[in-house]
Amino acid sequence: MDVEFPQGRAALSERSGDVFVDGVKLRATAVWSDGHLVVFDESVSHTLQWIDPLEPRGTQEEAAGRLTAPMPGRIVQVLVENGAQVRRGTPLVILEAMKMEYTIRAPADGTISGVRYAPGDVVEEGAELISFGE
Repeated sequence: MDVEFPQGRAALSERSGDVFVDGVKLRATAVWSDGHLVVFDESVSHTLQWIDPLEPRGTQEEAAGRLTAPMPGRIVQVLVENGAQVRRGTPLVILEAMKMEYTIRAPADGTISGVRYAPGDVVEEGAELISFGE
């Protein structure tokens, strides 16, 4: 099944056709609804969520009030302290990963309420680096 769906978040569209999974031909239906793709076959359904690779990463974290490591690495420098007022784009942490240094910046204006790591600490992808207060 060759399926193309509109990128609009509120769109609803459906396509049916044959798909091959591990060499087995299955009849499947794919439904695109509100940013999700649901694929049904005879016995099971799978829901996939559209993640826009061009959407700024900080958008979701901004709502959660925290900033996470985008990849595993080592903290080289922490540029802020608890209680600091920061503006969107302010450098907060320098992370070394894959032999390069990455500057992690504030996703929004706010107050730093927690710095979780110090220089030299090793972090995993998704580790909370900094939290923001109200």
